[in-house]
Amino acid sequence: MKKENHRFLQLGITIFASLSAVILVYLGFSNIKKVSAYIAIIKSALQPIVIGLILAYLLSPIETKMEQYLIRRRIKNKPAKTIAVFVTTFLTLATIGIGIRMLLPQVIKTIMDLSITLPGMMMSFTQQLKEWVHSDSQIMEFVNECVIRANDWLNEWLKTGIYEAMTSILSGIIDMFGFLFNIIIGFIVMIYVLFEKDKFRGQAKKILYAVSKNRSVNAFILDTIRQCDRMFGGFITGKIIDSLIIGIICFICMHLLKLPYVTLISLIVGITNVIPFFGPYIGAIPSAFLILLVNPMQCIIFIIFIIILQQVDGNIIGPRILGESTGLSPFWVLFAILVAGEVFGVIGMIIGVPLFATVYYVIKRLVESQLSQQDLPIDTEAYISLDKLDEDNQATFLREEKKKVRRKKKESRKEKETE
Repeated sequence: MKKENHRFLQLGITIFASLSAVILVYLGFSNIKKVSAYIAIIKSALQPIVIGLILAYLLSPIETKMEQYLIRRRIKNKPAKTIAVFVTTFLTLATIGIGIRMLLPQVIKTIMDLSITLPGMMMSFTQQLKEWVHSDSQIMEFVNECVIRANDWLNEWLKTGIYEAMTSILSGIIDMFGFLFNIIIGFIVMIYVLFEKDKFRGQAKKILYAVSKNRSVNAFILDTIRQCDRMFGGFITGKIIDSLIIGIICFICMHLLKLPYVTLISLIVGITNVIPFFGPYIGAIPSAFLILLVNPMQCIIFIIFIIILQQVDGNIIGPRILGESTGLSPFWVLFAILVAGEVFGVIGMIIGVPLFATVYYVIKRLVESQLSQQDLPIDTEAYISLDKLDEDNQATFLREEKKKVRRKKKESRKEKETE
């Protein structure tokens, strides 16, 4: 009787939860504008916390190594943790401050010079373009029409768009101060997270063991989380270091080649290099256009230099820093960047590849676990030429795959002996 009552209670709770979920979804779609407004408020409120969590995640390896070093020097755990957190924070702020102090004045000077000389360069470039296409009347008409339309648009904008531009500038200044405030709060959140990260890790394990009694499943989940953390964190950190090195190399080589706008273009190339696949092109195109306005021959030199630099990065620097690949094929890399970029913007383009690689790895582990339980091979190549798998051909299929595995092991042993 008790079991039957318990079953009815579970059924009632399930029905109530399902109906509540359906009602909430219906109300959400019926009041989509209000829901969107509330989501925007929550997103704005959580922004400094998200910034703090990201900073803590990136700086956690540095803090951990510093804490371990202090403990080896026979400093107690709590003082070691406090010293490590504050030294990490100080080094981060000092690095950012030095970078801003070195780069910002040069970038501002370059932009100011560019704003003064750009109109004249545009006029000179247009004049040269007219001279080049003067022999072809159709191209000449097209160029003249483009210039006339550009002038009409500029005059119209000067009449009606100044107020909107001032409003946008004011809004941008307000947003900038808001972002700086969120950065400050984010650093405070980062300090608290670095102090409490071991406790958070313990609480997560505590909840996992409380919810699931299956120890093998718990071990599988924890091992998967650790591997995903190594994959995601290693890729992001490595990509930042790789982009910093590329920016420095670009700065030095552009100085040696005597190309214009060295600081600004090196900064653009270094920052955009964080974006996988598309990053080099996103940074190179506007940079090449700026140099083209000054000197077309220097633009060609810059394009050749960027192609060589990206080849060096893709084949030498990147693999050495990033280590093992994310395990994704070029198709999935492109897919991850496009989808994440469409949903999350520039941030999505940066984290899309490691995020998708993490999801890919989790799905791969689950699939391989299920295949192993059925005594089936986990190698994808085994299924490429497989037509179907039933009771008649399963034994033959497994026997052939075991032979292939043994053959591969022998070949790998021979290669090691040869080396």
